[in-house]
Amino acid sequence: MSNDQTPKREDAILGGQTPLPQGGLVLGGMEKIEKIEKIQDQLANPLHKGQEFYLPGLPKLVAVEMATAKEKREPDYNAQTLARYFDVSPILVCRYIEPLPLGEDDLPLEMIFISGGTFQMGSSGDGCIPAHQVTVLPFLMSRYPITRAQWEAVSGLPMVEQYLDPSPSPPYALCRNHIDAQKPVKVRWHDAVEFCQRLTQHTNRCYSLPTESEWEYGCRAGTTTRFWFGDNSNMFNKNSDRKAGETIINCDFERCGKSTYESGKPYRVTPVNFFNIANPWGLCDMHGNVGEWCLDHWKYNYFGAPVDGTAWID
Repeated sequence: MSNDQTPKREDAILGGQTPLPQGGLVLGGMEKIEKIEKIQDQLANPLHKGQEFYLPGLPKLVAVEMATAKEKREPDYNAQTLARYFDVSPILVCRYIEPLPLGEDDLPLEMIFISGGTFQMGSSGDGCIPAHQVTVLPFLMSRYPITRAQWEAVSGLPMVEQYLDPSPSPPYALCRNHIDAQKPVKVRWHDAVEFCQRLTQHTNRCYSLPTESEWEYGCRAGTTTRFWFGDNSNMFNKNSDRKAGETIINCDFERCGKSTYESGKPYRVTPVNFFNIANPWGLCDMHGNVGEWCLDHWKYNYFGAPVDGTAWID
């Protein structure tokens, strides 16, 4: 069985076999410097809501509460909305907010601290072989895919290597309303790299795309199931037959590999965190909605892949 948490051709969230709009951007791969690793020991003890961490060169990190979910073995048809299919529980994660020139109602750029560790990457499926053990150092990753409002803010910063269109190609037009502003962008890989370079230059903090190892490690979030919430693909939203309050993923799993357009209806992209549920490590939208770029160059398989969490670049 293939592992649907493994990025493939376009580093898409459903392993490259998906009609999802491609080219979503998520930040990660903060430079592996000592100040990032030092917090690992502090986080070894249980977090307390509101607990603060101060590290040189970083904004204040704060322990905040979010919600995660795990699919129930059997649906509880006496329950309503999410409780019918999922057990929802609170989690505490450590994050900071990167100041950007955003509107008052725009979602901030939140960076989530991910503790390092070792995990099994890949599977026996096509393009995911061989399964191999990878050790990832601590890093930070954006809570959500980058929103249109965030893209417009950073695209207005001084250029590093190339021009950035503040309004990527349709349907990702300039923000017309608050809801549109919170939807993810669709951009090319080189544009995503320039975005990270501009943010690095502006903040004097090293931003990049996450490596493929970091992305999958963050997506799995310590789980070994097919998806971070469980094994059942029926939990994915069908874009029409399940209400937002009854699911946590915007994707029609059965249409993977088929046309984005079916019966003349385009795939609907939702605002980030539309379902208000994170994976166990505080990352949102790691399945569904849009595919996300990684730093690695695309490969057919994992033979010869790095085992230290670094990017595989020719």
